[in-house]
Amino acid sequence: MMDAANCGNPYTEMRGDAAIAAAQMEFFAGLVTEMKGDTIPMGPDRVNMTLRQPLSVVAR
Repeated sequence: MMDAANCGNPYTEMRGDAAIAAAQMEFFAGLVTEMKGDTIPMGPDRVNMTLRQPLSVVAR
């Protein structure tokens, strides 16, 4: 209710926005397990690895 009053949007619209935001957060949080690094063989005694890491937290 406070967010609806602050932004001037109707309460029912804000509830819908909150549900969409929660679904998006859950979806993108689930993608973390899909981020994988690549291993590139460079020779008999060397391995080159690529590690992908998220840069920061994003919230709406």
